[in-house]
Amino acid sequence: MKKKQKQQTVQTPNNQDHLEVYPERKQVSAFPERRFIKTNRMLTILAIINLACILAGAGIFSYLAQSVDLRMQDSKKIYLFQINTEEKTLKPAEYHKIKEPALKFIVEQSLRDYIEVRHKGVNNLDIMNAKLLDDESQKDDDDEKDIVKDRIIARLSSPAVFKQFEKEHYALLNRITTNKIEREVHIYNLHLLRNNLWTAVVETFDFPQEHSLCNNCMDNSFQCIQCKIKNRLHQERRRIWIQVSFNAPLPKDKNEINLNPFRIQIEGYYQGYMPTTPSSTTWDLPPELKPDLPEI
Repeated sequence: MKKKQKQQTVQTPNNQDHLEVYPERKQVSAFPERRFIKTNRMLTILAIINLACILAGAGIFSYLAQSVDLRMQDSKKIYLFQINTEEKTLKPAEYHKIKEPALKFIVEQSLRDYIEVRHKGVNNLDIMNAKLLDDESQKDDDDEKDIVKDRIIARLSSPAVFKQFEKEHYALLNRITTNKIEREVHIYNLHLLRNNLWTAVVETFDFPQEHSLCNNCMDNSFQCIQCKIKNRLHQERRRIWIQVSFNAPLPKDKNEINLNPFRIQIEGYYQGYMPTTPSSTTWDLPPELKPDLPEI
């Protein structure tokens, strides 16, 4: 009889794994657990890095996003906030009665007169050229009083602003004399933006010379504006930023009358043209140009 050949077996210690041979050798220590652990560890590290990037991005976005800090001083009162559609900012609603310094109204009236004098044009060389003269003598005639007023208002400009004023003046004078037109100025609003910076929305309308269309219509109503738009020859809409200071020079002669006692001086006059037919009436426009708003 043939002797049974003994099968040779390879004994391996329990703590030694033979990878890449499963399932040929079914031993517990040879299962591919190490490869699984390495892969799982790598995926975990990638997930942590991805989560850290997401948190960092969210933190940067929240830091750079514009926000409004509200401080409630009295919890018993109700604070209302509204969106300013012109400045596109959230501001607290105004009270029915507010206190403002008198100097603010003086500056506002001076700026209104300045804007009108700067952009208004008539086909009269004496009135137009009087804006650039230095003579401030008082006259009794009504027309001469208007000339003196325009001259005084124009002198609110600083030297740098006056050069810009003079350049625009001659361009307007050339347009008026060539086309025989008159230019009217329509100031929709004028308010203090911040510190010493004022902003206004102004529209100019060119009409034929000696027209009588708007003698009885000089308010800011929507009907008045539509009437001017219908009958005008040309129309321009501007947003103006005015920088004001109180550093106007005093009169050289002490006996001379100070025509600018508050020393108001315009340090900067910046203009930005706006479309006369905007695609949307929701933003950037004053209330006078929004016919869909209810009247208060």
